[in-house]
Amino acid sequence: MAAESLRPRKRKTLLGEVQALTIAVSAAIVITIELVFLGVMADSLLIDLRRGSELSIEEAARILETPLYTLDDDQVARIAEVLLANERIAGILVRSTASGVIFEKSVGKPSYRVPYIEKPIVYNALELGSIRMEFSDIELVDEMRRFGLATAAVILAVIVSNILATRFVVLRRVNDSFSSIFAGIARVGGGLYDKPVPLTGYHDVDSLVMTINQMADKVLVKSRELQEANVTLEQRVTER
Repeated sequence: MAAESLRPRKRKTLLGEVQALTIAVSAAIVITIELVFLGVMADSLLIDLRRGSELSIEEAARILETPLYTLDDDQVARIAEVLLANERIAGILVRSTASGVIFEKSVGKPSYRVPYIEKPIVYNALELGSIRMEFSDIELVDEMRRFGLATAAVILAVIVSNILATRFVVLRRVNDSFSSIFAGIARVGGGLYDKPVPLTGYHDVDSLVMTINQMADKVLVKSRELQEANVTLEQRVTER
């Protein structure tokens, strides 16, 4: 406990607190904007995936009409295998009213965001079978991951730029402004009341400077009055 009490506490500085608040606010703004944009982008991609899934099963049903009508099960299986090469498709199930299940295969995890679609295959008003497709959202996940990395890079850039701007621009201006104030206060503290602290050009800081100068003027007036009173007193003592 004694060692902890003797350990020097870290000094809190106004500039450090302002820098931390600036970084926090900037990062919060960037994160909010990026999250809103991510939500809009994810919704747009999801709509595109669902629209694409409907087009994919429509096209697949048309392609499978002829081989199902001619009972060419091998051709049906080959076509289904080729369709699975599309990364948006996670699984296919093809049934024939004549042969039963002809093809059933999954190549990935189906998405809960994009529901499966099952469609009957009809040729000349004759139902030949059906096709069921399950879809993957890997494209959406990859896009969101890339966007997340880009967001992290932007936030890091904001933090680094804030630190650099504070250290090399803001800190320099603050030091330039306050160094003259501290020097003026030191002169006043040393008894040089007739040398006012120079103004900085910043209204808020100059309000403090003018208050210090007014205090110095009052001390100077009182000091002169005291000196005059001492001189008068010495003269009266001498006359006696």
